[in-house]
Amino acid sequence: MFISFAAFGMLPIIGFVCAGALVPGLSPTQLFYIACVITAINLFGLGAFKARFHDKQYVRSGLETLLLGSACAAVAFYIGRWVAQFAGETELFAQPTMLEVTP
Repeated sequence: MFISFAAFGMLPIIGFVCAGALVPGLSPTQLFYIACVITAINLFGLGAFKARFHDKQYVRSGLETLLLGSACAAVAFYIGRWVAQFAGETELFAQPTMLEVTP
């Protein structure tokens, strides 16, 4: 069970990293949207595959998993955004700043 959780949990991250490696000029916002699309496709595919073991239609099961997973991801995203604002971060995708080193 943990292996499947870890494997499907890594798919958005792998999509984010692979898209950044294939097209180096993408902004963090564009990479985020690509990761969202990859995640949606994977959630739908997982739900459709799940229908094979239940008495449901493939499309219905895929859409159920997609909607539930999207709702969970949205809640987690907005909680993370709130925590970042609470911690003093003002931008959604803030770029790390370079620290100046003085001799």
